[in-house]
Amino acid sequence: MNAQQLRVRQQALDAKAEKEEAFVNGSLPLNCAPGFWDAYRQRPGMLRRRSLVALFKRFPLSRLPVNNKWQANTVDPDLRQLMKQGILVQVRGGGGRRHPLNKSGRKRQSYLVLAEQVNAAEMQSS
Repeated sequence: MNAQQLRVRQQALDAKAEKEEAFVNGSLPLNCAPGFWDAYRQRPGMLRRRSLVALFKRFPLSRLPVNNKWQANTVDPDLRQLMKQGILVQVRGGGGRRHPLNKSGRKRQSYLVLAEQVNAAEMQSS
């Protein structure tokens, strides 16, 4: 390989590592994570639930947006069972029109997060 090919390959590896770091830090939603849609489109069952939980644990600070077009839905039987078991928790992002965390003035977004992260955040705020 010549020097330019090596430089291009290194830039691609750096970009991939930077994107992986963004998922770990929680700055990107979980539905953009590598392998999420492969796991989500599996047949419902124990294997699918295990792979979804593994993705949540691999990127613990990421949140999964739900209940809008082109997003996962909480009517899904596996997500519903994980919520019933207490592994995942549905939280609302943003707030009302005057809430400082609100990104848009019209609508709040629901997210699924690991219950461990919600409990850790509550412990830190106390």
